Amino acid sequence: MRVVNGPVRKELGMNAGTYALGPGNHANATIGRFLSLAIMNLGGGRIGVNLMGTQGNVSSYSFCFPENEEESPWESLAVDNGYATNESTLTMFPTGWSHCGNYLGGSVDDLARAMAQFTFPSGMVVLVAPPRAMEWSRKGCSKKDLKDYIWSHATLPMKIFRQDPYYKKFIEPVLRGKAYEDYHWPTDYLSLPDDAVVPVYPRGGVRIVIVGANQNPMMQGWKTGNPATVSVDKWR
Repeated sequence: MRVVNGPVRKELGMNAGTYALGPGNHANATIGRFLSLAIMNLGGGRIGVNLMGTQGNVSSYSFCFPENEEESPWESLAVDNGYATNESTLTMFPTGWSHCGNYLGGSVDDLARAMAQFTFPSGMVVLVAPPRAMEWSRKGCSKKDLKDYIWSHATLPMKIFRQDPYYKKFIEPVLRGKAYEDYHWPTDYLSLPDDAVVPVYPRGGVRIVIVGANQNPMMQGWKTGNPATVSVDKWR
């Protein structure tokens, strides 16, 4: 998942509104497609040799869009990550192959419950249409409030959490301090009883991006975390 922020969105004619994640916009598609071309033509990626996805993934083809900053009641993803509002940035999210939505009339609790079922819950991105964001904002909900609420409601009993094969492979080593130091779950997860209900995502693992137009108050969730954001101004 590639998210563009700042003035460069307008300069390139990117689409942050209606059908922003779909085909039809030249800039969105070209920027998104470049990464897969670079992997093959510059990085030596070869299907069946070192690109070994069992089924492949549509999000690795051209998953790029700008944030709809103009219709958002909150600060942008770039500002969340420490950049100024007048800086143009690109945020790269690894993975992004698990998806849940479309929640037109569903509650945030429905979304959180669905996201809690993702294996190796390293991080989530919630894509929110402007009408839903405005609805929450009018109720006095900040972006941080929404992130905290989703994080605290994406929960499972420890017994179910520990049964996930990814828990043993990825999360337990993190808790023991052996790997993936960028992820932070509480170490007391190792000793909690089976009936303890806990957030499955690490603290700070929820991101919010405003995208789309005003047709519906929808939202959708993607499993992806540990983004890297860079300013692109020096290349403009």
